[in-house]
Amino acid sequence: MTRKAALLTEALSHLLLSFVCGLFLFGSFAQSMGNDAVLPGTGGVFFWILTCGLRPFFGLILDEYPRLHAQTAGCVLVGIACLLPVAWGWGALLTAAVGYALFLTGAGGESLAFARGFFSRSALVFAGGLLGMSIGTLAPLWGLPRVIPGLLAFLPGGAVFFFAETRKYPRRIRSFRHSVSRNLPKGAVLGLNLVPLLAISFTAALIVPSDFDGYFRIFPALFSTAGVVAGGYVADRFGPRKAAVIGFSVALPLLTVFTHIPWLCCLGFGALFVPLSVVLGTSTISLSTHPHFAFGLCSVALLVGQLPALFGLHITATVRILAAVFLTVALAVSAFLYSDHCKLFARSFLHRENGGRR
Repeated sequence: MTRKAALLTEALSHLLLSFVCGLFLFGSFAQSMGNDAVLPGTGGVFFWILTCGLRPFFGLILDEYPRLHAQTAGCVLVGIACLLPVAWGWGALLTAAVGYALFLTGAGGESLAFARGFFSRSALVFAGGLLGMSIGTLAPLWGLPRVIPGLLAFLPGGAVFFFAETRKYPRRIRSFRHSVSRNLPKGAVLGLNLVPLLAISFTAALIVPSDFDGYFRIFPALFSTAGVVAGGYVADRFGPRKAAVIGFSVALPLLTVFTHIPWLCCLGFGALFVPLSVVLGTSTISLSTHPHFAFGLCSVALLVGQLPALFGLHITATVRILAAVFLTVALAVSAFLYSDHCKLFARSFLHRENGGRR
């Protein structure tokens, strides 16, 4: 199977399984909690913390044994969780969280391992998950039977098993090594590279447009998804530094000054997620033989940035100032760390290794 077809399979599978998890959290699990107004939200926080926290551990295992079919196993676990009886609410939540973490670790690591120097390839996979989970949160508006998400979860598992997990795994990831501009120690590159992730997650979790109800709640996610995809293509065409600097420069005023204007805030979300594919791709420089673990560390950084919002911090004037400081620091780090030479390397790499075919 061609790399493009495998990439498309993983992107669509990520979208569908994330959609199923959204249906489960806001549909099946919320129904199993009865009339309690607090437990569904608590369950969602627990699900997200467990999902992100498990990824580095799964990443270490998958880097050592990359042929474990983690994505297929994750889909099966999520499907089982969705089909469990209502009385198994918390047990089903735990099963779904483990399965989703396993799938994401496999999909995220492989998207970095097979990107071959192109940020846009891994961006498609990441964007699919962001959009799918957001659509799934609209489940209460649909009233679907519990069996529907359970059956849907097995579809991406079969797809990745037959079409994406059959590729020969690369022994070492070298294709992003020219995305940084300075000869820094690998530990310094990894540490600095996590700063933009913290700024993205902190800002995105706290600054949410409040004037969108019903189906309009999906608009911030749509703009964010478009930003991830656009960022990958901008980084490939003009270089990762330009992509990251432009993204943070546009997001800074829109998400700190114009938060009272919903559509400008949505544009800010799109700009905020432009650097995401750059950050994730650059993480493999320090961990070139551990792409799954690199993705897991990035997931933990995203979780750390979201913790204030998950535990009840609300947007205030002080929070806006803090978000502005974080975005400014991320902008400075991006201008210092990333390089635009990577776009030239990606082109020469493909012409040398793939006969000029992208």
